[in-house]
This record gives sequence, structure tokens and C-alpha cells, in this order.
Amino acid sequence: MRKTGLDMAHVPCKSAGPATVELLGGKIAFALVVTPRLLPQITAGEIHALAVTQPRRSPLLAQVPAIGEAVGLGLMQDVVFVAWQGMLTPAKAPAEAVERLQKSAAAGWPSPLCASA
Repeated sequence: MRKTGLDMAHVPCKSAGPATVELLGGKIAFALVVTPRLLPQITAGEIHALAVTQPRRSPLLAQVPAIGEAVGLGLMQDVVFVAWQGMLTPAKAPAEAVERLQKSAAAGWPSPLCASA
């Protein structure tokens, strides 16, 4: 983090669950976790959202700045973090089940929150 002057060490966790436990327990100073998973803790005031890692503010947390705003000084404004989420099924799933899941997912994804994220 030379650009920001932060002195930090990466602490790897196997998933968002252990990272959240470490964060809530005060064992780590901050974590990068997909925001929707932590919305209950954020809205309850258990976790303070510092920034969202996207070019503009999220409609889910409009009061939380985008990372370029939070860091300031023009730092990280051109950085885009991508959190890929996949809807998966076992390879041996029946074709009709896969097709039904795909149609159901396609019907739900055009929501405004998905389109603007």
C-alpha cells in the first residue's frame, strides 16, 4: 500500500465467515468481504462500512463512499474490484433441473439492484 502510506499485513482467511468472526472479535482491523453478506451486521451497527470497492456508491449502502472517495487524493479512483459470484450445480445434475434453475435465475437478475451493481 505504498500509494496510501498504510502499513499493513495481509491475513488470509478461508472465507468471509472466518474473516467476519475475526473482524467482530477485534482481531483484525478491517476486511474486504462481499458487502451483501455483512448487511445485517452493518445495519445493526456491529460493523462500520468504510467504503465499497466499486466506481460509485452502492444503492444498498448509499451513505458509504466508493473507495475512490474514501481514500481521496485521486488514489484508487481507477481501481475496480470484481467479486465474482457463480450459481453452480453438480456436473451430474439432470438437464431439466439445470434448465429450470437457469430460467429462474434469469428471471430474477434484471432487478434494479443487480443491474446497477
